[in-house]
Amino acid sequence: MGAAASIELQKPTDASDISSTQSLDVARGEVCRLRELLGQYAKDAGFSEVVYDASDLVHGYDEVDDFNRCIDEIVHIRTALRMSTQKSRRQTRGQITGMDAECRYQKFRAESSASYGSSDESDDN
Repeated sequence: MGAAASIELQKPTDASDISSTQSLDVARGEVCRLRELLGQYAKDAGFSEVVYDASDLVHGYDEVDDFNRCIDEIVHIRTALRMSTQKSRRQTRGQITGMDAECRYQKFRAESSASYGSSDESDDN
């Protein structure tokens, strides 16, 4: 989901880009788009049922309430995406840092061995 997440991270978490339209159709469309984007990940995570449309949010009784539920869902999804992406970035940085540390250690051991003429076997004694 790398490219999709990058695009989503450029959008405001507060869904102001959608709420400024004051359009239920736009809000419902964004919810459906985000749910379709993330639906496969939910199934892979073990959810037995994934709702791709906005039928759980848009009840048809009060358009303002329906709109607000859609906005809340968009905010929720965008916030979750940011948290997930930040966690992934931290893990990647940790792996890179760990690899860098291991490389520096190996380089240090190689240089030490060369400088002092010792071998790996003598280090174990």
